[in-house]
Amino acid sequence: MGVCMKYIVLIVAISIIDLVMTIVGMNIGICREANPLLLWFIKIYGLPGFVFAKLILFTALPIFVIEICGRIAKFKRTKINNYYKFTIVVYLLIIGISIIIQLLGGRNALL
Repeated sequence: MGVCMKYIVLIVAISIIDLVMTIVGMNIGICREANPLLLWFIKIYGLPGFVFAKLILFTALPIFVIEICGRIAKFKRTKINNYYKFTIVVYLLIIGISIIIQLLGGRNALL
């Protein structure tokens, strides 16, 4: 498995963990989805729409944008890998901050 594929697998794994944490947290009432776009998907399409939107908008779309922009700009693979690393760091920071908010008693986790 190439380096790039490892980053893609990591982004997908983080996304699935985030998705499961969010669903479980919402079901037991310890958090709510704070992203207004995803809240709209929950209200209109329910859980299947939420899962679809979360995986497409926050997993597949970033991977697609990184790959397409990298190819159009003819970036070297190392630069594209740096964009993947940045995406992973940002995703983990958002999850970490939302967990801290939860621990401090807020119900507005960005999970």
